Amino acid sequence: MEDEQEIPGEWETIEEYFNGNFKLIAEYRNPETGEKVTICPYKTYDHVPGFCNSHKVTYTSENGETETVAKGLSQAEHPEDAKERAVSKIQEVTA
Repeated sequence: MEDEQEIPGEWETIEEYFNGNFKLIAEYRNPETGEKVTICPYKTYDHVPGFCNSHKVTYTSENGETETVAKGLSQAEHPEDAKERAVSKIQEVTA
């Protein structure tokens, strides 16, 4: 995936790849603080079986508390949307 936004230097990309359904799976971590931001496939419906149709972006603080940064079609439908939300969160907590 081409970086339209760069991950800040103190953060590391642990993994970043597309699954078989063209959904982004990624983990970014700050090795000094233990904070991490993850992107995973997310399904906005549960009444029928099927593939995930969007993404979920989650932030985990240095003390282990989690926050959903974005999820679903309106916030993180495409991989680019999810990556943008992840990078924005990383920039916010790094500032």
